[in-house]
Amino acid sequence: MFNDGKFTMPSVTGYNSLKNESHIYNLLVDKLKPEQGDVVIIGSDNENRRIAELAAKNAAIATIMSHDRHNHV
Repeated sequence: MFNDGKFTMPSVTGYNSLKNESHIYNLLVDKLKPEQGDVVIIGSDNENRRIAELAAKNAAIATIMSHDRHNHV
């Protein structure tokens, strides 16, 4: 999640996920222009693009299912 100008993991309050990766942080902010509370999901795999895609989709579904507003709809 993008909170207070940092990319954080929802399960780890306040942890700056890209603290040591300024070039990736700058790329994501420049290209995606995230706003407070936006979620960015990145899936990766060194050998199989399909596995990376499935990982990102799984993370997106898990995020949606655990989101408070979704649970109250």
